[in-house]
Amino acid sequence: MNKCKDCKNKCCGSKFLGLKESFKYPKPDLFCQLLLSQEEVDRIVEYGGKDFIEHRDGKSYIALNPDNSCKAFTNGKCAIYDVKPDVCNLYPYFFDPFCGIVLDKNCEKYGVEDFNELTKEERLRIFDILKKRLEFFEEEELNKNDEGE
Repeated sequence: MNKCKDCKNKCCGSKFLGLKESFKYPKPDLFCQLLLSQEEVDRIVEYGGKDFIEHRDGKSYIALNPDNSCKAFTNGKCAIYDVKPDVCNLYPYFFDPFCGIVLDKNCEKYGVEDFNELTKEERLRIFDILKKRLEFFEEEELNKNDEGE
């Protein structure tokens, strides 16, 4: 997304109120920490980022710092940028299990109208990632139901 290159906020940075603050909760859970698919885990581990993955209750998440900010965001940049999770690739769009596809209102560079200005290839890329993410959450929900949670 071209507008990001000129943005001074840097969505995961300390001055931005978007994702970094959105994922800060006293007790991280599925809705405030990035749940990773096995494909994302493999990609990050192969890149050398195994320290940025946390395993809990048979699931893998992006590891968090003590203040619940993303551990992969160090020295003002993402240490796993080239293999970052799908949800990071989608930003400022994301999937909320309660609301569907959402645009982060804290992003100063993108608005709803900008989606219509994306090229067909960019829109298809976003839809493909969202579809993959939705299928992942569907599978997680089915597994949860099968396990009687």
